[in-house]
Amino acid sequence: MASSASPDLKIQLMATGENSGAWGTVTNNNLSAIEEAIARTTDVTFANDAPTASVTLTNSNSLQAGRNYRLNLIGTGTAGHVLLLPTVEKSYLINNTLTVDVSVRNGTAAGTNLFNTQTVPAGGAAIVYTDGSAVTSAVSSASAMEVLNTLSVGGAASVGETLGVTGNVSALGTFSIVGAISAGATLGVTGNASVTGTLAIGEDLSVVRGFTFASAAGTGRLDVVGLASVGGTLLGTGGVSDADGNLRQVPQSRSFGSALTTASTTDIGNFIFFSGTASSTQTLVIPDDTFTAGDIFSVVNNAKTADSTTTTFSAAQVAAVIAGAASATTLITLGVNGVASVLFTNASACVITGNVS
Repeated sequence: MASSASPDLKIQLMATGENSGAWGTVTNNNLSAIEEAIARTTDVTFANDAPTASVTLTNSNSLQAGRNYRLNLIGTGTAGHVLLLPTVEKSYLINNTLTVDVSVRNGTAAGTNLFNTQTVPAGGAAIVYTDGSAVTSAVSSASAMEVLNTLSVGGAASVGETLGVTGNVSALGTFSIVGAISAGATLGVTGNASVTGTLAIGEDLSVVRGFTFASAAGTGRLDVVGLASVGGTLLGTGGVSDADGNLRQVPQSRSFGSALTTASTTDIGNFIFFSGTASSTQTLVIPDDTFTAGDIFSVVNNAKTADSTTTTFSAAQVAAVIAGAASATTLITLGVNGVASVLFTNASACVITGNVS
């Protein structure tokens, strides 16, 4: 007599006195059926001319492919591969070694339950659960996850908290970050990336398309091949490099009229715009021990006529040298409609070039 609560785990029952001399065989088959369901692996082969493969179950305790826990997908093909699972309740670990995605569902190849499917990507693996009529991914959320190798995102990825990556992140769709992202190694972006929080760059950041920051800070280098838009302050001791050689728009850090003001680190990489009344004098103080070697900013003196606005650099606190001059001076004048750049060689010395005297 045979009985089973579920066809995927058929156990042959024996009444008292039955199967005399064959108990060992029956018991071994029963235990093998249990082992198949929880631990064993079977190969499922696909071919170009047969892109649909099925694993089936019969009402028997004999070894059979559909009872195995792990299904290893092998074979060939270019597209349209479908794996049909038995119409019983069961979990499967599916490993896809093919070079194409495989759609997993219950039913028949003719199209039953087309909307109750899961896709196992080429070269990927998935744990799925079927209730006999629909296939569902067994992993939909995790309270914590550490990626030690490559994380490949085929669709949208949303990170509400901190994302820590020790390997590579590949985003084929939208990569949306609500919180902070910390890159301890190289972060390469081939599509668009939008960061509304803080982007901390430990080493290099390479962008080949648009990268938009609300704010950014770090100690690495930002390499931009395409367009980079910075909505906040971009800080990085490694500097910013324009990898494709095209000139970029220089942002204005602030604007002043007739006033005395002091240069600050918020001016680095930007320009200060001076506009004043006729015959006014504006002074920009260059402080000591504020900037570091390699810091640079520009100054634009927007005078309307030759006798109107002049701008002076008060360099009493630092050793300021006009480019090409032999010695430092404490007061340097930027002419009308002039443009000058201030490049620091160290915290207490800078070179000023442009329309200065």
